[in-house]
Amino acid sequence: MGFTRLGPYQFAYINSATTTQVQTGQGVLHAIQVNGGTLGAITVIDGTSGSTGNIAVITPPASSTDTYLYDLRYINGLRIVTAAATDITVTWA
Repeated sequence: MGFTRLGPYQFAYINSATTTQVQTGQGVLHAIQVNGGTLGAITVIDGTSGSTGNIAVITPPASSTDTYLYDLRYINGLRIVTAAATDITVTWA
């Protein structure tokens, strides 16, 4: 898993069944790119704890190359829960 800055967006690469606190505080979720792996549910949370999917639950992705565009503001933080070894890239600002 890595975090970095590229142009106007930062990104996090996730490729296992895990909970990832991508950011704490306010920001804008740009997109989630499904790159492959074992396709399972992806829960997107505005928060820093818990597992309630109050932004989205992508279950399961339609294919291993889907892009989900959001461009929406979150307030408390960006938390991603992957239920399988789904290979994804999350972009945010």
